[in-house]
Amino acid sequence: MLFLYLLRDALQKKKRDNIITVFMHMNIHWRKYAVEFLATGILMFVTLMALASGLPGILIAVFAGLTVCIFFYTMSHVSGTHMNPAVTLGMLMMNKISWQDAVGYIVAQVVGVAGAIALATATITNPIIDMLKQVGASSPMTLHVGIAEALGGVILAFGFSTVMHNRAPENTRGFVVGASFFLGILISIMFGSMGIVNPATALALSYFNPMYILGPIIGVGIGFGIYKLIEGK
Repeated sequence: MLFLYLLRDALQKKKRDNIITVFMHMNIHWRKYAVEFLATGILMFVTLMALASGLPGILIAVFAGLTVCIFFYTMSHVSGTHMNPAVTLGMLMMNKISWQDAVGYIVAQVVGVAGAIALATATITNPIIDMLKQVGASSPMTLHVGIAEALGGVILAFGFSTVMHNRAPENTRGFVVGASFFLGILISIMFGSMGIVNPATALALSYFNPMYILGPIIGVGIGFGIYKLIEGK
């Protein structure tokens, strides 16, 4: 009888431990999604505020890069702070994230950007958001735009790859990722696109042009692939 009692107690304890483990796992995942939602949303809001202030494109790219840099330093230990579906899909391609997390990240990123646009619409009197949506609706569906967005994605992927392969000192990793985002935006603008380099932003701004959605995804994938080939890993 004592043996049966101890066995029952052990099974009940194991069941409780399993339930606790599941809830802890869920908690960790919700923290990741919350970080992606918050970081992507704030990145978008900062960018919109900079646009509404009439700042030149290079300064807007600087603000965006600094925002990415800050979140990478403060939150990357939780989610990796992708802040971009293209980066998330690239990480999935490199087997650095599960497909379940990839779906959660992308949903969080799109919702975060949409929330930022809604907040900006309610607080900014400047008609910049409506103008952006009009530009997106009339944006040419040309290969040139797709290549420009892809080039920006390649640069962004190189920044993340440098960190992923531990080729940057730990205290400089946020700067590397932020700088790659800044440079990716500038290069895409220089080559003739709107410098979106983020499918979540494109969708939230009604940029249903596939060049703004597929361009960064293809570019990031190519960038990760090239870096992996060079590293030989």
